[in-house]
Amino acid sequence: MQTRHKIIFFLFFLFFPGKAYSDSSWWNYFDYAGVSWSVEEFRTIGSGHNSASNFTPGSSDGADIHTDTSFDIFLGKKFGQTRGEINYSKNNFKDLRTSYLKQLHYLNTDFAIHELNFNGFYDLFQSKGLNFSIGGGPGIAMVKMTGESYRSDGFSLVKINDNHNDTIFTYNVSLGLGYRFRSDALLDIRVGHKEFMNEIRQQTSKISDGTANGYVTSDLSSNFIKFRIVKEF
Repeated sequence: MQTRHKIIFFLFFLFFPGKAYSDSSWWNYFDYAGVSWSVEEFRTIGSGHNSASNFTPGSSDGADIHTDTSFDIFLGKKFGQTRGEINYSKNNFKDLRTSYLKQLHYLNTDFAIHELNFNGFYDLFQSKGLNFSIGGGPGIAMVKMTGESYRSDGFSLVKINDNHNDTIFTYNVSLGLGYRFRSDALLDIRVGHKEFMNEIRQQTSKISDGTANGYVTSDLSSNFIKFRIVKEF
């Protein structure tokens, strides 16, 4: 099923006025659910390159930036002015560029990220249907990286065709503005920052027996804006 069809089904499930979920006992543990569309600006800063077991520190002249979009789904519980959420997101994007020597040496990598976040939010104040909040929390990301190309001297371009899987801990902070457009639903816009706490390791080459022997390490972070629809039970 395509992503847009999944989102349409999820929204229909949330707002359908029948008893589609009223008899599910697990649902009683949560006070709301929703879906969000995110625009995320990923930033990488190369920290070094390994080739044949010789690690060379990077000399980057700035961050490389890639912007992509994704959808999230979430479930939440209210505790007065405080809310707790479980959030799941999947992000696939191509050709994230990482430089590690003055833009002459860099690689492009395709990413597939499955991420689970545990967020907390605090409502600062409400005014005429508007709700202002701060939030954040830890997360865990399952990352699959597929090397696309590796530029080693400013001219040559080599196909890598190598995969590397990693599990990375994350944390995020955000500010939000919500607008209640009906008694049990609201629109919410959040802006924030996310840090991937472990360095990512992107493969560059293999030796004859198929073992990866070249890689670049880099720091990964992102800035994001989320447009959320929240349905309360």
